[in-house]
Amino acid sequence: MAGRRKTSPKTIAVKERQTAALNLRKAGIGLREIARQLGFASPSGAYEAIRAALAESRREAADEYRGVMAARLDELLAVAWEGALAGDLEAVAAVLRIEERRARLFGLDRREAPVKVAGLPKLEKAADALAVVGGLLERATAGELSTDEAGQLAGLVGAFVKMAETVNLEARVAALEESQREKGDA
Repeated sequence: MAGRRKTSPKTIAVKERQTAALNLRKAGIGLREIARQLGFASPSGAYEAIRAALAESRREAADEYRGVMAARLDELLAVAWEGALAGDLEAVAAVLRIEERRARLFGLDRREAPVKVAGLPKLEKAADALAVVGGLLERATAGELSTDEAGQLAGLVGAFVKMAETVNLEARVAALEESQREKGDA
């Protein structure tokens, strides 16, 4: 459904058809008959619709569970909060545990998944940065990376270039100083 709004008439019709296929399957109807009744081109179309409906129902059930758990955590927090503000160290510990649980429940402490970008040139020296950033741009325009991901990676490339330039500058200054010392000794 990428690119379609969740409330467009077409999206709603697809979801309703998927739900109907799931309900028929739950009633014991075979895939061929479901395909025939709902106008799928083949039993595999009915099967995919059923899978999509099941995935959606699992997401909805998980979201509902998160809501119930969040409400319970809110109730517990209300009980412990006053004690924590009054300086009760056990209540403070309870508040922290409740907030840790909430963070896990909603994935707030989760690290971002690493971005995998294959086929870019190896970044060994500052001169390689142009080709690497060009590759990131190509992948972003092709939709393989989001613009945020490409921008963050380009920022890392920029940091690498600054560090490489600093190391290079330090080496050049050290060489000049050594050359001056040698001239002074001569």
